[in-house]
Amino acid sequence: LSFWGETNSNYDLKIAKQAYLDTLYDLLEKAKKFGTPEKILFIIGQDFINIDNNLLTTTAGTKQDVDGRYPKIVKEGREVLTHSIDILKEIAPVEVLVSPGNHDFNTMFHIGDSVECYYHNDENVTVNNQPISRKYVKYGKSLICLSHGDKIKADQIPLIMATECSKDWATTKYKFCFLGHYHTESMKEIRGVKIHYLSSISAPDLYHFDNGYVGNIRQAQAFIFDKENGLESILYSKPVES
Repeated sequence: LSFWGETNSNYDLKIAKQAYLDTLYDLLEKAKKFGTPEKILFIIGQDFINIDNNLLTTTAGTKQDVDGRYPKIVKEGREVLTHSIDILKEIAPVEVLVSPGNHDFNTMFHIGDSVECYYHNDENVTVNNQPISRKYVKYGKSLICLSHGDKIKADQIPLIMATECSKDWATTKYKFCFLGHYHTESMKEIRGVKIHYLSSISAPDLYHFDNGYVGNIRQAQAFIFDKENGLESILYSKPVES
């Protein structure tokens, strides 16, 4: 939740939902030039709900500025996710991967479980909601790690990946790790692993504004992978700012 008079931007539940869907539609339109994909890996989480209880705090107990009561936020968040998956599954089979953040670890597990129940008879949707902080996907010659990034340092990632996925590590040429904790874009390559910190479409709240955490480009990203050549393209979408 942001108020223009305090943060130079407006942001609430209605704006958030519209921005989420607008960027989804925009990224799908931009992806059309690559043809119909074999599959879509849809990542949910990464502090998506931002709070973890009725006290409107994070998992660790830090108070957050949010628009409304906890049940309302969770329900509308789940609705926008299932609406998005319904759109995606008409294009290609969807693998939903839940990557919980440090703000809403328990809530995202429950939302992931709801999504899994919702699609449990749908052959076009699979859900990976294991309560584990790092998840892996192998696609062709690429090994992809998904995590929030609040507990591990970037220079630890190559060894962790090689240890946890030794077989896939040995049989893939390209290695990637996608993290969301800092909610700003950066990329570094460490021992052959391309480590991407992802952007966010949300506006800064009062805490971030008062502490000078401003100026990051608000954007969503989609990554186009080829089975043989790894990461082929990165697509960007920027929401209309209020």
